[in-house]
Amino acid sequence: MTQSSLSPLPARPPRVGQVRYLVAFGAGLLLIVLSFVRSMVNGPAPETAPDDAIGFLLLLGGILALVAGVILALSSWYQTRRLARTLASKKLLASWIVSGNSWQRYIEDQRARATRETLQFILILVVIGSLVTLWDVFSSSSQTTSTAQAWIDFAAIMAVMSSFSAIGWAAAQIRLRLMKRQGSGAISITTDGVLLDRQWHSWRGLGRWLDGVTYESAPDHVLIFTYYRRGLRYNPTGEELRVPVPPRHAAEARQVVARFKQD
Repeated sequence: MTQSSLSPLPARPPRVGQVRYLVAFGAGLLLIVLSFVRSMVNGPAPETAPDDAIGFLLLLGGILALVAGVILALSSWYQTRRLARTLASKKLLASWIVSGNSWQRYIEDQRARATRETLQFILILVVIGSLVTLWDVFSSSSQTTSTAQAWIDFAAIMAVMSSFSAIGWAAAQIRLRLMKRQGSGAISITTDGVLLDRQWHSWRGLGRWLDGVTYESAPDHVLIFTYYRRGLRYNPTGEELRVPVPPRHAAEARQVVARFKQD
């Protein structure tokens, strides 16, 4: 395809991951405020009273969310600079605009997918945590393990881990809602990633690699990019990016698939 057939790129590259670090900062501040409000309402506890586990978890969750916000902000700065260099180079492979009902349908599908994946993750956490807690209760003597305390610890751990999942879900929902209300449906595909309505998805970088690209023409025309990134765990985390394709750009989508198969 020729460069003249490509849709125009944004004059200024978007700030990558802005919603994520803003949500993290907001959640962190909210949790810390709730922790201090709880301590003021309850007042100073007597020395013989147990520690306020809920207040401590709120404070800990808030601090961790702020730390995550700082990390995400630094990553956003780096990724934004990298995106500007990518768009200024000759790595652009295809570009088109999705509008009308096709764009709205795509957004709703992504919102439902984000909710479904978050609920599945929390359900897996609950099942695994319940099994571990049951094993701990039944394999330990009553003198060393309190059944009530074991389930309290389980609930606290699940609450903290689920809160991070909820932050990710909230960030995705805010991003998709903004895309639905203010988005233009402009899509640009490069060798390093996809600029999807001013949202940059990259598979280039430390601990990231593209696994494959496929094109599905039914029920909707969509390009599917599968890539991996290493997180805090040893095993890499798979990401699936679904890019809508207008029917008139189906040939370009197939060319994109062929281009990545050559690498």
